[in-house]
Amino acid sequence: MAAQKGTRPAIWALTGFVTGLALLSKFTALLLGPTFILLALLYCIRNRSETIDVLKGLVIAGIVTILVVGAGYNLTFNPMLYLDGLSRIYTTGAPGYQYYLLGEASETPWWYYHLAAFGLKTPASILLLLGLSIGGLFLKHSNRETTWFLAIPAILKLLVSCFDQTNLGFRRILPAVPFLLLMTAGIPSVLLTISTRWVHLGLVLITVTSSTVTFPHYLSYINQIVGGPDRGPHLLDDSNLDWGQDLPSLAQWQQQHPELDELKLMYFGNVRPEHYGVCSLPIPEQDILQPRPGHYAISAHNLVWLRKIKQRTGQDIDWLSKYEPVARAGYSIYLYNFPSTH
Repeated sequence: MAAQKGTRPAIWALTGFVTGLALLSKFTALLLGPTFILLALLYCIRNRSETIDVLKGLVIAGIVTILVVGAGYNLTFNPMLYLDGLSRIYTTGAPGYQYYLLGEASETPWWYYHLAAFGLKTPASILLLLGLSIGGLFLKHSNRETTWFLAIPAILKLLVSCFDQTNLGFRRILPAVPFLLLMTAGIPSVLLTISTRWVHLGLVLITVTSSTVTFPHYLSYINQIVGGPDRGPHLLDDSNLDWGQDLPSLAQWQQQHPELDELKLMYFGNVRPEHYGVCSLPIPEQDILQPRPGHYAISAHNLVWLRKIKQRTGQDIDWLSKYEPVARAGYSIYLYNFPSTH
């Protein structure tokens, strides 16, 4: 026990060092502060004799964190530089951006956006496993302390996301996901009978199967409860679905259809399509309003953009509602074919 106590200052110092690196990497790492405080409070409630040691450890971690952050700003140790960067977080957003959820656009974000995105993009089997984990908090024989230690960081991140002014994507709450998944590891101790433990194993196998089937199109994943990845742009937008990742799939589709004379493309991304072997021309504006005969490829993000324009201006250019794609490249590029009469 003495040896363990002797190593604790070093562990707290290491915690502060890693926390400092996290703060230098991402401003959202500031959530680590209240997370540590809440976890320390929970621990001290259960282990009151160690309260002083925990408080000393928090002080050590805090000092080391400040030193690391200061060193990261050219050894200036000027906290105002960090605060200045923090104040700029919400100053670079695109003006007039419209948020999009469940097929509807809005000038202002929904407070529950990330919670909805989590429900849409998480496999149903994982949602059920999380439900079992939460249910275990109310059972005496479960390891509730461990579950709470995992739940608090996840809950804090999800709660703060409800007040995020730039509710753009599921990626905003990714730090909560590892804690939620670890919570499900305690389910076998909650399920008392062999038959119910088979439920846990079955849900895990379903999750593995779902992941395998989705490979490599994880970014566009939507769970089967709401229709699967094919329903993606009818529900979500932006980095939830489309980050320009399916140009290789489009190039492969084009190679499989050498009979096509010309492909018109509206692509969301910064990479030049020809770098992936895609031969295409940009879609003229008049073809968006009234498509001429030919083959078209449009990214999911652009399809949602056309829907937003329809909702804002009334222009009849909502391709998601008007036309049925003949194929998809991955799940983020939709392919249309308009014959001579359509």
